[in-house]
Amino acid sequence: MIRVAVAVVGDGPAGAAVALALLARGVEVAVVGGWSTPRVGEHLAPSAWPSIEALALGPRIDTEQHRPSPGVASAWGGGEEKRRDYLFQPWRCGLNLDRAAFDRQLLDEVARRGGLLLPGRSNWTLVRIDKGWQLSNTCSSVIESSFLVDATGRRAWVARRLGGRVHRVDRLVALWVRLRSASTPLDASLRLKALPTGWCYAAPLADGTIAAAYLTDADLLSGSSCPKSVWVEQLRTALTPMFALDVNVDGKIQVVPACSQLVQPAAGIGWMAVGDAAMAFDPLSSVGIPKALTDGLQAADAIELALAGDFAKLECWNTACRSRFGAFLATRRTYYQLERRWPDENFWHRRQA
Repeated sequence: MIRVAVAVVGDGPAGAAVALALLARGVEVAVVGGWSTPRVGEHLAPSAWPSIEALALGPRIDTEQHRPSPGVASAWGGGEEKRRDYLFQPWRCGLNLDRAAFDRQLLDEVARRGGLLLPGRSNWTLVRIDKGWQLSNTCSSVIESSFLVDATGRRAWVARRLGGRVHRVDRLVALWVRLRSASTPLDASLRLKALPTGWCYAAPLADGTIAAAYLTDADLLSGSSCPKSVWVEQLRTALTPMFALDVNVDGKIQVVPACSQLVQPAAGIGWMAVGDAAMAFDPLSSVGIPKALTDGLQAADAIELALAGDFAKLECWNTACRSRFGAFLATRRTYYQLERRWPDENFWHRRQA
């Protein structure tokens, strides 16, 4: 049996960030992995750098595996592409990430600082015990902790078992592929483009490939008579003016949830949800990873107090999540209202009605 002060369920950026922030405070942490669906989202906006520096991660991120990105170029609300450069921001560039490598770098740092990593996917059960919580699985692993962190992404595995309700506001999914360009794109800006049945993005990576995704509603994707390969071809066609695309690198097409949702409550006595497990934003916002890292830092403050018997910040977390989600929805509506070319298409009508 393993006994730690805090068990973090989920090994994505939010889980790694809260583990690192707690380890810096001298708190014993175990991170239980294998809970998330395959992670996509390759663009790290400059807004992530303050949290990266606060977590002392800057020197640990091998930037050679990632490609610096100077900004965002979007064809939204019209056919003409408009640019938003990062040059005049305090942190002058973003990164287009090798996402698997980035997540691995965060977890390697958790281990280097003394955190316990329990990777792998298995059937875990969760029960409350006198001293906090007990996680056990079919492989006879048992973890006991005083505090529990839900970092399982949109699944919100812990929160839902403890009474949290998931409030989804859309059915967005991402159909993701990795493409190769006939020549390495010189411009590594993140590209966004509105389409009749959704929108797409493309991020040129350091290895010469392009991570690309078609964002649409799940019912529009599953209800279509077109196979997923046809959607990929539509994606390729949409991106052709920007890149000289060749082929799908590995033939894999991933469909992952990308819905906007709020979980309430997102915290209670002895537990707390962070990152997408607490609230997940539309990928259009480009704040997924920065938000996850910020959540980890803020959660560590509340958890440290809770371990000492002060639970006030846990209730504040619920209020803060509701407020932040409301502000996000207002911004989301503003951006979707900018695109008026296809008012009769279901995807756009749902976001503009």
